[in-house]
Amino acid sequence: MVNSPVWSHRIKKSLALVHLHPDAAAPGTRLSVAGRDFSCEAIVEPIPFFDRDKSRTQA
Repeated sequence: MVNSPVWSHRIKKSLALVHLHPDAAAPGTRLSVAGRDFSCEAIVEPIPFFDRDKSRTQA
């Protein structure tokens, strides 16, 4: 179940918090997400999913 979908302007990706079965919750797991009028692929990432140390260069 997808909760709180949002576009991240900082990392230029769609993010969402979700409820997953524990077997599918390992970081790196690829998922298919489907709704009434959309479908997409997703990858499980650990929280936080932003660059806390700002180690990536900025444009």
